[in-house]
Amino acid sequence: MLICIYKPAFSDVTFEGANNEIVILTGDIKAEEFDEILAEIKLNKPTQMILDSYGGNDHSARRLAKHIHDNDISTYVSGVSICESACALIFLAGKKRLCEGVLGVHQAVLPKDIGNEDIDLNFAMKYIQEDIGNLIELLNDFDTPSFVYPYMLKTFGMYHFSKAEIAQINTVKSLDEM
Repeated sequence: MLICIYKPAFSDVTFEGANNEIVILTGDIKAEEFDEILAEIKLNKPTQMILDSYGGNDHSARRLAKHIHDNDISTYVSGVSICESACALIFLAGKKRLCEGVLGVHQAVLPKDIGNEDIDLNFAMKYIQEDIGNLIELLNDFDTPSFVYPYMLKTFGMYHFSKAEIAQINTVKSLDEM
């Protein structure tokens, strides 16, 4: 039996705090909604981002991650939340980051609309290697611990980091430090 679970759109962006200093992002990361989300974030200038997402569009996540890092926005995953796939990239962008919940990564997958086409393997290899290079460069900018990379590049299914691994990925130990 197949069960479909509705996940709210990532455009479900909530700003909290007296000066909208906290932004809460939940649900799927969708490319078609991304420009609106980024415009809201730029307008409100939050200092902290709370994440709860199974991931989604990698390109949009990379753009948001770069903005987070460039603007010193802290990232947080609560003890009852999950941050997987493209969400993990957003989480890693925080110079101050704290995950108390679930953090998971996997290797990139081709978009569903590409699967049935004839692909020029030379072009595909060039694209994939360039994309991996860009990803590593971005992760290096975020001071991502190097042990994270193999899980992002080799794991076909989802790899969930242990509490000990998450402690090494976190840059702070409590919300008070954010």
